[in-house]
Formats: sequence, C-alpha cells, structure tokens
Amino acid sequence: MMRKYPNKGKVDEFYFACREGNLDYVKETLPAMTREEFNQLQPKGSTYLHVASHTERTGIVRLLLQHGCVRSKLNLYGLTPYNEAWSEEIKVLFHRPRDECGGCRFVDNDIDETFQLTSSLAVTVDSPSMTTIMNEDDEQINEIDGDADFVLNE
Repeated sequence: MMRKYPNKGKVDEFYFACREGNLDYVKETLPAMTREEFNQLQPKGSTYLHVASHTERTGIVRLLLQHGCVRSKLNLYGLTPYNEAWSEEIKVLFHRPRDECGGCRFVDNDIDETFQLTSSLAVTVDSPSMTTIMNEDDEQINEIDGDADFVLNE
C-alpha cells in the first residue's frame, strides 16, 4: 500500500538539521521562519518537532518548543511529537513548567484546591483591598477593591 504524504517532494535542509542534530543550523535558520512554516507537516509526514523528538535531539526539541512549535499536532501516523520521543529526557521537555507555588497551569495538585475558590474567599477582612461600607439598612458590608458587585456579608 502506498502512502500519500501531505507535501510531495523532498524534505528540506531544516528537516535534515533537525533529524541529524545540527543545532547551529537550526539556531541560525529558525528565527527567519514563520510559525506556519515550522509547524507544517513535511513530505515524510511529520513536523520538524516530530523528527527531532524521534531522533532524540534534546537541544533542538528545546529550541523548537521555545519558539512555539505546536506540541499537539499529529503526524501521518497519528502521533504527537511527545509520542515520538523514546527517552524521558525528551519527554520531560514537553511537560508544562510549574508556577512558583509548584502547580501547573489549569491543573491543581490537590483536589481540595480545585473547589477552594468556590467554597471560601481568599481575601480576609483585614486585607488592604477590603473596605467596610454600610448598606441602606445600616448593615455592615465588606467590599473588595471598590467592586460593589462582589461583597462579603458576614
């Protein structure tokens, strides 16, 4: 069975550089490329990030990710660049960085943290962003940052 490739023809020098680990060539050429260029499927059916991941080119994978290569694009075989990696050294490059509190973007480490914002308010009464006002019934209301739509009734 003959496969049909997205872009018939030969692969370019950048593809060979990613496959063979020519980091200097990739560093020199990448800034002149558009996002569309370095994210498109090449004649072999994979992106540059796929081939660098598959051939274990750590420096090139890191550089491509830093320049915004799409991590989730599927190649001709239905694999992401992460799936193409053989080693943990390459796979760890695809992990999202943790924030200063040790969490990942949109992911909580503890299920109790997930619902914390809906069950309690993080601002305390003695917070500098909290103002106490009186409503029309002479009841005390704590207002946050002058936003009358977001108040604490204690």
